[in-house]
Amino acid sequence: MAIDRKISSLVVLLCGIFLSCEEEASIGIETENVNLLAVEAVLTNENINHAIRLTLPYQKQNESAKPVSDATVSVSDGTTTVELIHSVDGEYLTPKMRFVSGRTYTLTIAHNGRQYIAQDSPLPVEPLNALSYSNAEGGYRFNFFETGTEPYYIEYIVDWSDTPSCTIDCRAKIVYYDLKNIDANELFKPNQSDFIFPAHSTVIRRKFSVSDQYRAFLRSMLSETQWRGSVFDVQRDNAPTNLSEGAIGFFAVSTVAADTVKIP
Repeated sequence: MAIDRKISSLVVLLCGIFLSCEEEASIGIETENVNLLAVEAVLTNENINHAIRLTLPYQKQNESAKPVSDATVSVSDGTTTVELIHSVDGEYLTPKMRFVSGRTYTLTIAHNGRQYIAQDSPLPVEPLNALSYSNAEGGYRFNFFETGTEPYYIEYIVDWSDTPSCTIDCRAKIVYYDLKNIDANELFKPNQSDFIFPAHSTVIRRKFSVSDQYRAFLRSMLSETQWRGSVFDVQRDNAPTNLSEGAIGFFAVSTVAADTVKIP
């Protein structure tokens, strides 16, 4: 009994020591002006005004990226060159046009006396399978599963603004990736919250083809974001890019298959 009392006293003493040692620490975060141009560009075979967004990295936490509005941007297929027009917030728009498979497209950006170049070739996209969803408490949930033999991703736009379930924000976007890779950090990625949508929602799907270099970029980007949090995390680094030195991001050209489904 005397030994038990000594052990109990020691446990209480150790707990008191650990609890009493807590104190607030302020750790400064060093920033570096890397002077990189960030490029977001996905062009497709859809007959629309395609957007390319240019920004500069921010230096402090919770800041927003600084739009670049004074660049010269063009896209060429080797025969025809199209100049893009700046719209707002660093977005540069093409005329309404399609970017088709079988061609190689070159992006050229001139900014602050420097030139940045990137190339990509769109691959054909496999057809969309029928939309799969199942009952869930309060509505429905999507069933995601791998299909086909080529890498792709599908963007789901869900809109229930014209249903009785709509309150404030009645539109959502979900992206499902099937890159045909076997990654440990994807297999053991953290669980994500379930997305439930109501009856009578409208679902617009867009399936994007993915070139080999675009797949490498997406895989790295996902390893730094959605797949992060397991014991198989990769060391942090910038995602690979097809842009010339001094720029980050990616210039992608994809073929898209799309459909629209009204949930009964």
